Amino acid sequence: MKKSLFIIVLCVLCGLVACNKEQQPEVTPDVPETPPHPIVGEWRLMNIINNKDTLILENCARKSSLLFKRDGTLTRTFYQKTEDDCKPIPEALTYTVTTNKVVLQTDANTENYDYTIVSNTLTLVYKNQSGGVQTSTYEKDYKYDLQKELIGTWYIHHLRRDGRYDYDWVLTNSNCRSQQKIVFDGNNIEIHQYKIKAGCKLVLFEGTYRVLPNLRVIEARSKRFNKVGLTEFEYTKDQLIIYRWVGNELEEEIYKRTPRWK
Repeated sequence: MKKSLFIIVLCVLCGLVACNKEQQPEVTPDVPETPPHPIVGEWRLMNIINNKDTLILENCARKSSLLFKRDGTLTRTFYQKTEDDCKPIPEALTYTVTTNKVVLQTDANTENYDYTIVSNTLTLVYKNQSGGVQTSTYEKDYKYDLQKELIGTWYIHHLRRDGRYDYDWVLTNSNCRSQQKIVFDGNNIEIHQYKIKAGCKLVLFEGTYRVLPNLRVIEARSKRFNKVGLTEFEYTKDQLIIYRWVGNELEEEIYKRTPRWK
């Protein structure tokens, strides 16, 4: 009798264990997510070289970007200056990418590029049918803030008139205008100019400034006289160009971050 009871209890226990095993949910192992291709993300335009000539990009054009998404779509945004603003012009594309080539497609066109990614820099190389080569460089997640990029001291290097006439002789002959410089510090600006006829006397402008929304004009307000002046300019990372009218000729004052003249 005791043996029969033991067998019955044992069977009941085994049945309970079996039921528990049947009720256990199946555990699916986590499958690691495939990391995105390094090209995925937002890339800001830094410079363009046509064949061997580096283009001077307008300040507004420097905002242009590429946004590659994981689903194979791409938004290419150009920025174009207007009289009062810098307006985006977005374009929707798709893309495919291999080891060293990326193909961009719209409904009407296909663009083939060689590319490299080094750290946060994307370089795209496009070759047209006539043998021309355009190299564009982008930086990943770069936040373009023109007013911050201007901060520092800029020293005059060259003078040009009407975009082609070399007027550096004005700097070398007088040894006066060659001392010109512009200092940006936060929202403050100093312009160091010199009067040749007054014995190379320093004329110092001190004030505040802001870059207007079209990214083409600096608005400077004098601390002394509370007057506002507007100056057109172009900027790249290593060069600042200030435009002024001298009579009927447009003069370009070209500044860089290191002094050229003593």
